[in-house]
Amino acid sequence: MLQPPRQMSTRPLMQVRHFGMPGPVWTLLLVLVAGLVLLTAGLVFPLHSGHSVPLKLAAIVTAACLAAALLVLGERTPAWLLWSIVFVQVAFTATLISAAPTDGGAVSLMVGMLSAAVYAGFWGRRRMAAAVAAAVVVGGSLAVLVGGFSNVLPSAWAAIAVLAVGITVVLQVLVSALEQQALLDPLTGVMNRRGLQTYLSLRRTNRRPLSHRSIAVIDVDDFKQINDDLGHAEGDRVLRELAQNWVRGLRHDDLVVRLGGDEFVLVLSRVEPDATRELLARLQRESTVPWSYGVSSWPEGADFDVCLDEADQRLLETKRARGAGRIPEGTTAS
Repeated sequence: MLQPPRQMSTRPLMQVRHFGMPGPVWTLLLVLVAGLVLLTAGLVFPLHSGHSVPLKLAAIVTAACLAAALLVLGERTPAWLLWSIVFVQVAFTATLISAAPTDGGAVSLMVGMLSAAVYAGFWGRRRMAAAVAAAVVVGGSLAVLVGGFSNVLPSAWAAIAVLAVGITVVLQVLVSALEQQALLDPLTGVMNRRGLQTYLSLRRTNRRPLSHRSIAVIDVDDFKQINDDLGHAEGDRVLRELAQNWVRGLRHDDLVVRLGGDEFVLVLSRVEPDATRELLARLQRESTVPWSYGVSSWPEGADFDVCLDEADQRLLETKRARGAGRIPEGTTAS
């Protein structure tokens, strides 16, 4: 069964906004502002007379310009600019480390490397996070070698480099797991409504056409009676069993979505509506609980919500016909 992918533009975390900006923008802005404050403090109140004033000034001006760009662009900030800023941060941090007059100053500047690793682990996709982690390790290692520090600093940097890589990996795993949970229904394990919206957003950006798609809206017959007579635990068991039966009966690129309650949606690829009805009839025969369905086609370029409403109307017609005493196609006898 198709799993909801992790793509930046459709990730649940991208919906978290502060200051009118999406997460990747305002968090990077905070990193730049923090860097500005620390660099300015180091310039005004230097701990060593050998610090490089021109280099710190260049870093301050660059950070200020990049922060201003993020403020102006806001939610229109392209992803390539965000990651370019991260790599610029790594490069400047490495340069500042190599020019630090003391071991202590170099170690304090390594915080900039850790912040880049945290940002990449949290917001980056796998390849980008790996690229940033590699840049941190290589840049920091070169800075320590070029700087001519004592024999203690390479060991300190090795520990920080391992920590940076570990943070990146752990955040990638945790964020991916949390976002997958956000897109899945906790009771049945199939996609939820948010997962369906994620899938639809990805389909709109994917230029590869898919023909012969069908949508089926499913409703469990007399589900309220199951809950009232047998209890909600039995109702939950019924929903789990039905969802897993549908998952096993469909192909890996078909979708099973729980919209809420006992209402489900199946999105079938490369299947005509007539073939969809035959498939659903087979699934009904294999089911121990009766359910009804409505089917509509989803042509390429058609609005999904319109097609979904059409399938929902056919489901309602089926249930009304059953209430009138007939058992039409699309329902099973109770």
